[in-house]
Amino acid sequence: MGSTSICLYASHDLVLAELRDLLRIRPGPKLDVRFVGSLDSIVALCKARCELAGFHLPEGPFGSDLLAAYQPWLKPRLQRLIHFVKRRQGLMVAPDNPKGIENFQDIVRTKARFINRQRGSGTRLAVEKLLKDQGIDRAEIVGFYSEEFTHLAVAAAVASGMADVGIGIEAAARKLRLQFIPMFTEDYYLLAKKETLEQKNVMDLLDILKSAAFRSLVSGIPGYDATGAGTVKTIAEAS
Repeated sequence: MGSTSICLYASHDLVLAELRDLLRIRPGPKLDVRFVGSLDSIVALCKARCELAGFHLPEGPFGSDLLAAYQPWLKPRLQRLIHFVKRRQGLMVAPDNPKGIENFQDIVRTKARFINRQRGSGTRLAVEKLLKDQGIDRAEIVGFYSEEFTHLAVAAAVASGMADVGIGIEAAARKLRLQFIPMFTEDYYLLAKKETLEQKNVMDLLDILKSAAFRSLVSGIPGYDATGAGTVKTIAEAS
């Protein structure tokens, strides 16, 4: 896997898609991105199907709890994390929020039709943890098992009226002119084996992530922050 194209399995992300498209038209490394769930991405890395795996964790104790879902596949001595971006996740509703939804209790109370992310996605894991912490049975959520595979698809379901509320990143909500109710901020990481970081194409990618051009790209997308992009961390530093 030493070509200029870096194989990346990743949880869906709008900045990652923008970066992939940007790298296509400039010299240097290219990204071969396959969007799957966070858990599937990490498993793919462990099975040597890719060089980088994109996944995300909420900040603070909430994220530390979710890290347990990935723990069987994480190898702290052999793997490192590349910080990619911070981003905001929350609920997406129609403009003017006709049902007055502010949280999951409101979704239950109003019997609003919910659109979820697929099993194994980091967002789905976060939703399940939030419901558990709030003592809400998933059976109380109308449409809990209605799933989409990207943040934009969730936003489109709400924008088209197929659902009243969905979960996803702020950028997807803004893109489709939906109202966004923030719930948590998360770190999006690229997981790699230590030796992968020594590949020239990956080192070049890190330089791009640290560049002013990348920060400029991210600054134009709502709900994102590129501070610290390209920084390499240990797994312990994310927990």
